[in-house]
This record gives sequence, structure tokens and C-alpha cells, in this order.
Amino acid sequence: MKAIPAVLPCLLVACVAAGSVLPADLSTELASGIRPVPGFFSAAEAYFSPDGTRIVCNANFEPGAPHHTVTICANGTEPVRINDRGEDACSFFTPDGRSVLFTSTRDHPEMAAGSWHDADDYPQGAEIYLCDLDGGNRRRLTDNACYDAEVTMSPDGRWVLFARQERGRLDLFRMRPDGSGETRITDTPDWQEGGSFYLPDNETILYRAWRIEDQGKSPKPMSLFTVRDDGSGVRMLTPYDGRTCWSPYPAPDGRHCVFAKVFPGPGGRPNFEIVWLDMETGDETRLTNDPAFDGFPTLSGDGRTLLYSSSRGSPPGERRMNIHTMDLGPLLEAERAAHPRASRPTSGPHPRA
Repeated sequence: MKAIPAVLPCLLVACVAAGSVLPADLSTELASGIRPVPGFFSAAEAYFSPDGTRIVCNANFEPGAPHHTVTICANGTEPVRINDRGEDACSFFTPDGRSVLFTSTRDHPEMAAGSWHDADDYPQGAEIYLCDLDGGNRRRLTDNACYDAEVTMSPDGRWVLFARQERGRLDLFRMRPDGSGETRITDTPDWQEGGSFYLPDNETILYRAWRIEDQGKSPKPMSLFTVRDDGSGVRMLTPYDGRTCWSPYPAPDGRHCVFAKVFPGPGGRPNFEIVWLDMETGDETRLTNDPAFDGFPTLSGDGRTLLYSSSRGSPPGERRMNIHTMDLGPLLEAERAAHPRASRPTSGPHPRA
């Protein structure tokens, strides 16, 4: 793979400074900055610690084993298994870097396993937990026979944000870190909300949603939205026009986000790629371009490194996912030139320690 020419960031900056917008596709220029994170058989849904030294994700270490919550150094060393019962999905570091939130079916072995990938069969025994970095001092924050998952936390650490499915309906909720003060944020019988994150202002929430009438479609139409955490001020960021815009994650500047979008793949097969979105203008820049699945994008606290799940390198015929990183330096240099006043040292969902 060819290295990025040293002059590339300068060319991008010069182009933007001359009044042009960012290119619609930077995947070729960014490709040489992609690195796999070793250490797993398969892994997905990864997030950096606030200081950027560790990653939390759900993973396994051998074929057929259930996925459990694991933390690992960013270079793929020193794995620590947080849980060893049931099956886990989403996880997230608390902003102080001292604890981990995770979703698991560990306390409901009597319930059907369900599928984390099928909204008509989500695991109804999924609960939310908070624990120390070694898995100790585990506290269960929810206690019901529904799907509680897709858990994150506000940058100030005051609110745990999550999705709940009750009687087939998905909505956003928040609660205090001790499980108290549970509040419903959305209440929409026609829309299925989830995959939510607070923006740096600790009030605005970024999320994805689909219309319930489209639930069985593949690929499923989805759009990105923002809403205030009191349920007001809903704003659609991407049009609901049959395209799939999914799995958003906010950038530290509060203006941009990354998300996964379906593009036509080889032979017309739908293929997920990662896109950079300006939430003020709606401008999009494609970051990946590969026949493999690329999704679940997240960012480091300084916004310079993309962390995502990909099936790149999996055996032929398989879509086994693992974790990859991408250096976003050239993109950010161009963004700073395009919006110098908007480039401010705010912290993202994980402020740097």
C-alpha cells in the first residue's frame, strides 16, 4: 500500500482555503493510515479510553465462543476480560476512565438468546452494568425483562444514555450512573431510535432511527437525528429517502460526526462504508472504500484517530469482524482550513484526561 505523499495535507488545505469544500471522497488518501488492532479472533463496537491508551469492545478469542466485554491496549496487548457469563454487546468507558459500562445477558440465562442483529429478536434479557476496569465492583443498573443496550455516557459523567425495547418499540432513555432518575427521552410509536451519543454540550444527543414500517427491509432505511435530552428539538440530519445512514459518533468539535452508510458494492451488493458528516451544512466525505464491511465508527478524544469494526482480512466467504484504526490527520488539516473559526479545542464524548 502506497504511503500518503507528504504534500497531500498541504494540497488539501490549499484547495479548501481557495474556497472549495472538502472532497466527497478521501478514502484513497486515508487508506495508508489504516491499521488492524491485533489480539482477537473477532471483535466489534470499540471505543477508546479517555486518554486513548486502551480500547473497550465486545470480542472473543476462539471460534464459536460468545462475545464478552474486553479491554485491551491500543496496540493489541494486555487484554482484560470484564465479563465471562452470558453474551455481551455494547460497552463504553466512563469519562473519568475509571469504570466501564456494558450490556450483557449474564443474569438471564433462562431467557431466549435472541439476536443482537435483528430488531425483531433483540435479546430481552439484556441489562446494563457498571464496573471497575478489571470487572470488579460490578453494579447492575437496569432490572427488567426487556432489551436495555446501546449504552453510552454524557461527557460530564452525569447521565447514562441507552436504548430500550419494550413490546417491540425502541426509544431512548437516560439515567444517573447509579441507575436512579430513569427518564424517557423519545416516545415515538412510528420510529425506532437507538445508537445514541451526547454531543460535547452535554445536552444534545446524536442518534439513528428508522420507521417501524421499514424494520424488515434489508438494507434498512435509516436516518441520523439530533434531539435535546429533554426530548425537544428533534432535527433530521440526513434525509429519510431509502438510504441507510447508521451508527453515528460525534467529533470533539460538536459540528461533525462519523457514521456508517450503505453504498453499492461489488455486483450491486450493499456495502457499509464510513463517512464524515458536517452536521451544519450536510456535506459528506467518504473515508473508507473497500468490499469488506466497515462500520461502528468512533473517534479518539482528540478526534485524530478513527476506530471502527471491519471484516477486512477475514477468510473468503466470511464477514468476521475485527477492530481497525485510521489516522485522520489529512482530513482534519483540511477541515481546519475550511472552518478556522469552528475549529475549537472542545472535548468530545471522551474528554482527554
